[in-house]
Parts: sequence; structure tokens; C-alpha cells
Amino acid sequence: MQPPATALLIYPVTLVVGSLFSVLSPTAQGSRDHALYGTAGGPLTPATPVNYFARKDNVFNLYFVKVGWLWTTLAFAVVLLSLDAYRTPSSQRLRRMGQATARYALATLVWYLTTQWCFGPAIIDRSFVVTGGRCEHMVPSVGGSGSNHDDDDPFGFHSLFTAAACKSAGGAWRGGHDVSGHVFMLVLTTSMLGFETVGALGAGDEESGRRKCSMGS
Repeated sequence: MQPPATALLIYPVTLVVGSLFSVLSPTAQGSRDHALYGTAGGPLTPATPVNYFARKDNVFNLYFVKVGWLWTTLAFAVVLLSLDAYRTPSSQRLRRMGQATARYALATLVWYLTTQWCFGPAIIDRSFVVTGGRCEHMVPSVGGSGSNHDDDDPFGFHSLFTAAACKSAGGAWRGGHDVSGHVFMLVLTTSMLGFETVGALGAGDEESGRRKCSMGS
């Protein structure tokens, strides 16, 4: 049992809608400058209003996306404990649970290497640097917007190769192609859980059908 291929369109459609919103909506403007830092280390105030849901400190980002793999793990546990394919005693139960656990472990490894650590900086941070990105020390200009005044890099900002280290030091991660770890994780999470659920429901229906046939005979 497999979902239709058109179901995968939900990902590019969501990306297109979100990208259009970030460009066209006046309330989303300024979100890109929300993390700029002044000379004293304090955040600069964006010149235009920032939509709450476009900000990195909104409740969904802080308590759901930031710890998204925790929620993914809990949801996966619910799938294993609630669906008949994994819960009903049968000759295939242990094999199915083992295969599902292996798929979860593989997805976890992919998530970790891409967004957290890959023998050094994560793959996302490496791709950002390879495409021209670096950590810059952002200070306010006369007009109030952020600009880079440390061309000589006296504080060693350019030697920071991860977004987390850059932001912790008061810098801005700029210049490269941002793959977006949030988008990557949400796509990986929803697709893994979705296909696990659909597959388990199909296996459960098949097992139930076999039991009914054996009882009827």
C-alpha cells in the first residue's frame, strides 16, 4: 500500500507558497535582518515590522522545530505502539518492528549528519561555506541598517564555520546558500512518519484479511 505520487507535491507547493509570502508580504519584510548585531552585541531593530510567525523566536520555532527530532521520536513510538501491524501478535510482528526501527535509525543518522555534526561542521554548514558564506561581524551604519565594518576580521569571525558558533559569538551567518535545516527536518520527519503509517496500515489490513479468511475456512 503506497500513497499516490502526487502526494509528494505538498513539499514543493509549501516551499513555493512560503517563499512567495516571505517576498511579497510586507509583514514578513525585515525578518532577514532580525538577527543583526550592533557594536555592543545587542540586536538591531528591523526597519519594518516582522510577522510573528516569520520570526525565529515564535513559539512554534522554539518549542517544536528546535526540538523537532524529539517530537519525531515520540510520534514514531506512538506509531509502533498503536498500529495493528506492530501491536497485534503475529509471525511478522518482530520483523516489522525491527525494520521500522532500522528505518528510524537511518533517518536519525541522516538528520544528525545534515543538521548537527558531520565529522566537524554539519553538511548544511559546509554547503553554506562552500557556496561563499561566512561569519561576519555586523554593526549598525549611520542609516541604522547593518553593515560589515570588520574587513580585517580582528575578532576571528571568519574562522567560525558553523551557524551556531557564529551567532553565539555575535556574528551574522551571511553570503552563502542557506539550505534551511528546518525545511529539511520537517520534510524528512513528515515523509518518514507518513510512509511508516501508510505501510503499517496496509500491513495491518492484510493481516486482518488473512485472519478472517482462516476463520471462514
